[in-house]
Amino acid sequence: MQWNDCIVFIMAKSYQKLQGEFKKLLEPYGLTTLQFLTLALLSTEQDVSAADICDRLLIDKSTLSGVLERLDEKGLIVKRPDKNDRRALSISMSPSGSRVADQLSQIPETINEIAMKSMALEERLLLKRLLKDICV
Repeated sequence: MQWNDCIVFIMAKSYQKLQGEFKKLLEPYGLTTLQFLTLALLSTEQDVSAADICDRLLIDKSTLSGVLERLDEKGLIVKRPDKNDRRALSISMSPSGSRVADQLSQIPETINEIAMKSMALEERLLLKRLLKDICV
């Protein structure tokens, strides 16, 4: 097998290309990809524990800690002690965060269109399923 046929190489190069496009879309908002994903998650649920965010985004606690700190500094989230466990945090979107999340709501569709513009619907569905099989 040639080195450029290795799935890791192909996926890494695909990731680099799409991550660059994603960064361009997020740049006007001053957000990173993980900050965006955290806001997207919080736009569908309020009072989510930090542990649940880590589980859903498949990231570790130390990574999330920095993400939450920066989102809090920007006034996009509210951190409170969890009602059931005072040692844990409950994270919600602030009103400002909700406005930003509304503005960002088209980004997943935009990046998917960039990534799969030359694919038929069946190919798009298959690609998503295969990638999910690898990462989950």
